Amino acid sequence: MRGLRRSRLRLRRACRLELFAAFLRADLGITNDPRPDHAQYIAQYLEILQNDTRAIFQAATAASAAADYILAFSRPQQVEAAA
Repeated sequence: MRGLRRSRLRLRRACRLELFAAFLRADLGITNDPRPDHAQYIAQYLEILQNDTRAIFQAATAASAAADYILAFSRPQQVEAAA
């Protein structure tokens, strides 16, 4: 049972990372050439999503926050004019 739980946690993290990468690629204009094994990963993510209806929202929220954090370092800082 413990191994199954760890496996599911790893899949949830991997799903968040995939979304994170997708958000970064979209923002930076980087195209993606899917690898042949992506279909296997997607099948595993779908299993998680079917068992937990909130999983996609949780993963997308975490991935979006992480992408925003990283992208903040690549954007020019806006300096407010001193009044």
